[in-house]
Amino acid sequence: MGHIVNAIEELKVAADSYVYLSFEDYAEVWHVSDDFMTEAIAETATAEALADLIAAKGCTVLTEYGANILEDLREDFLLEDYPYNNTFGTYLREIIQKSGYEYGYLDIATERYDHKRGRCDVSAAVKVPISNVVALGNTADEVFANWRVTLSTKNGKLTLE
Repeated sequence: MGHIVNAIEELKVAADSYVYLSFEDYAEVWHVSDDFMTEAIAETATAEALADLIAAKGCTVLTEYGANILEDLREDFLLEDYPYNNTFGTYLREIIQKSGYEYGYLDIATERYDHKRGRCDVSAAVKVPISNVVALGNTADEVFANWRVTLSTKNGKLTLE
């Protein structure tokens, strides 16, 4: 088994628990422009990381509040124009880049250095059921490779490295 699944088994994490995942990237921006947040989302890898996670087979990705992101996108008809000639992950990335902030899947924090320049941190925080992670087996480490992985144990939260 992979590192993550081994940790889940060794720590005896409850079967009805979740693996908490977070990802953050940043972009230098000109915050005086009207579209600096859109540019920051496009320049960072956060939307792509979230899209790849959602597109991973056998992985149900939920918001921090428990909403299934893929189901939400389907219910709001955001996936109806999928052309089937592209990879699903690439298509999802475009949808998340356009709508991720509006839907609350992406968070943006802006630090202003001066009256023009600044930095935008673009982050995503989601959770995946433990059962999905265990079912991924050895591939779990690859699927969650770029994410900060946190487990809830009986002794508190533990972040894996």
